[in-house]
Amino acid sequence: PRVLRTEPLTITVQELPRPAPDGYSGLVATSLDLVSVVDRDTVPRGEAIGLQVRLTADGFLKGFSELPVPVPVGARLHDAGENYRTAIDRDRLVGHIAVEKVIVPDLEGALEVPAVALTWFDAADGRYRTSHTEPWRVTVLPSDRPRPSEDESGFLRSEIARLGEFGCARIGGAVAL
Repeated sequence: PRVLRTEPLTITVQELPRPAPDGYSGLVATSLDLVSVVDRDTVPRGEAIGLQVRLTADGFLKGFSELPVPVPVGARLHDAGENYRTAIDRDRLVGHIAVEKVIVPDLEGALEVPAVALTWFDAADGRYRTSHTEPWRVTVLPSDRPRPSEDESGFLRSEIARLGEFGCARIGGAVAL
């Protein structure tokens, strides 16, 4: 038998600057990308709109609590799925989270799907940052569906359709979402 030994590693852990800003997510990264996508820009009242929010950051995101997806005014928001992945990109561990939501508008007219904001600590810059997705505008058309106050059953879970799995491909040295 042989005994293999490595040189010891010394790791210095530093405190994050205090006070942390309100809404700090607990994430520490050197790169972070946050995007959202809706599956259509026009919908009849009462029909589902798919929303996917994708977070990519260096590090392991499996223990990350939740992306703060706000409920649009005049609509209901339902969970549809979540997907976590970890990959190696240029010798760095990269975490991917895709959160899928279903938005059901209750009112005709313009529906504003608010931006998602995430406050994190940028270890490369040594400061707290807030990343935002773009807000989305959806036109809600009249419909013959009952309004929530008229329909005692509310939103049926069978109406929720999974939006699809989070896809990630390597193009050259970059990761494409």
